[in-house]
Amino acid sequence: MMPGLESVERHSCLSAYYQAAVLARAGHDNVYDFDAAPEEIRGDISPFFRDTYQYPPPFLLLPSLLVWASADFLLVRVFWFVLTVAIVALGWSCVAGWVGGRDRAWMIGLAPVFWISMPVQFNLQGGNFHLALVVTAVVAMVALARERLATGGALLAFAALAKISPAILGVELVARRRWRAVGWTVGWAVVWCLAVLPVLGASPWVAFFEHDLPALRSGRAFPFLERSLNEIANNFSPFGLPFKLRELGLDVGWPEARVAGEIYSVALLGIAVLAALRLGSAPPRGHRLRVWLALLTLAALRSPFATQMAFVGVAWLLVLLAEDCRKRWQVAG
Repeated sequence: MMPGLESVERHSCLSAYYQAAVLARAGHDNVYDFDAAPEEIRGDISPFFRDTYQYPPPFLLLPSLLVWASADFLLVRVFWFVLTVAIVALGWSCVAGWVGGRDRAWMIGLAPVFWISMPVQFNLQGGNFHLALVVTAVVAMVALARERLATGGALLAFAALAKISPAILGVELVARRRWRAVGWTVGWAVVWCLAVLPVLGASPWVAFFEHDLPALRSGRAFPFLERSLNEIANNFSPFGLPFKLRELGLDVGWPEARVAGEIYSVALLGIAVLAALRLGSAPPRGHRLRVWLALLTLAALRSPFATQMAFVGVAWLLVLLAEDCRKRWQVAG
């Protein structure tokens, strides 16, 4: 994607996952601070730029498994690509089988359109886990809808602990009083959190609460938000709106960005509760799927820095909304 633009060609979100896993396995105290790590324990990621790890510790269990298999970043990158494609392909098939009817037909027929869409392609090229995360979260909700509570709870808990934003689906479960599903999800969340200790030790958790979480809340974890007009323009998060307004001449910046983020969080919770209550006791499967994808997309925009990778759910929604098309020109559109 975008050949000739070095910031895209040499950017790899996977580099952050890989580096954090390497530091954790080496016993480094702070996996969120690569600069403080000794040079001899840093992995070689050339020719890619090094990204910064910003996820909670349980997510490290997945890249740590690949780093255990191979310390070669370029080989890990191949494994990660195959793993992502497998998760998305299997998850897509699972959801299509569950939703049934015309939605299933459109998901099968327009699957190639989804795969070639820009959000999906950018996720695959950059190695960002968001694509697989959205599919995993939806599969989790499908499993919970099928009363496969252990499987659904495990997947949803891991998704929520991996990137926080899928936790918005838990609001739907609570609002609809699906207490058994909530219980299984919370139970698995405890399991995933505790699983970090024997594998990576306690230092990732200490660093997360002392270093990363405060930086995420304040926006300090994303100092590049105002580094150039390119970053400002490509940030679709409400958190980034004040920086756009500043470029237009208004005297706003970080304080207003934090306020915008908090306001958006409250609004998002309200939307999630309202959407859940409007679903009713026995909502159509296709409608539930649309609500899940909408909530996942809106929650992804709560990040201080949300690029077009966050719009995987929109690409999926467009496939489903094709069902409303009744004429060929509408389908083409």
